[in-house]
Amino acid sequence: LDLEDEALRGLARPASINPHRRVAPSLSLSKRDAEATVRRLLAGSRLSADELSQLLRSGADALRAEPIVADMEVVGRLTVVGDLHGSLADLGAALDLCGRPGTKTRIIFNGDFVDRGADGAEVLAAVLALKLAFPRSVHLNRGNHEDASLSKVYD
Repeated sequence: LDLEDEALRGLARPASINPHRRVAPSLSLSKRDAEATVRRLLAGSRLSADELSQLLRSGADALRAEPIVADMEVVGRLTVVGDLHGSLADLGAALDLCGRPGTKTRIIFNGDFVDRGADGAEVLAAVLALKLAFPRSVHLNRGNHEDASLSKVYD
């Protein structure tokens, strides 16, 4: 098929192959709700499947809307956090060290959120919650461990 064909470009892609899949609306988290979600996760609580689904969907929407390369001016403090590898303890320690995100405190999570550790989904959920609540102060880079083929090694 020629993907440049005008007729093909006009066709809409189906939302899902699975007709039973329920599409959750994007989640709008207040700073207070996001911080409460992060505290819950760091305390060992789990999100429901619906909460996690909404958080992942909203986080993906937010990240898709951002440029691939961003130039930012930093006033105040910038902390780069890398290689969390599914460790909630490391995430908690990093947040204790850098403090609450804000106009004078920016955090870049430099990928490798998942795999190896037991809490990859929770770590990803927590950094996405922070991103949604503090979109100009929290930045996420995808690491090589967020690639499906590499993560299979750690399944």
